[in-house]
Amino acid sequence: MADDHDYGFYGKGLDGYVHYRQAMEESNQANRNRYNNSVQMPVSREPTPEEKRKARTVTFAILFAVILVTSLIVAFLG
Repeated sequence: MADDHDYGFYGKGLDGYVHYRQAMEESNQANRNRYNNSVQMPVSREPTPEEKRKARTVTFAILFAVILVTSLIVAFLG
């Protein structure tokens, strides 16, 4: 029977089910609103030549630093 179903905090039977569904719908709607309000998709565009140059320079600087630190570690431990 439908009256045999126990929805815990929300009650038993049809009333429990209705209260449970209302709570879940409100929770789901709040989660959707929170997600939609916090996430904004970035505008996709091609980087400018200046941005590409800066990114390339930073990449080479990081690579140089990693090689330098690795060489120093090998020199001191080797």
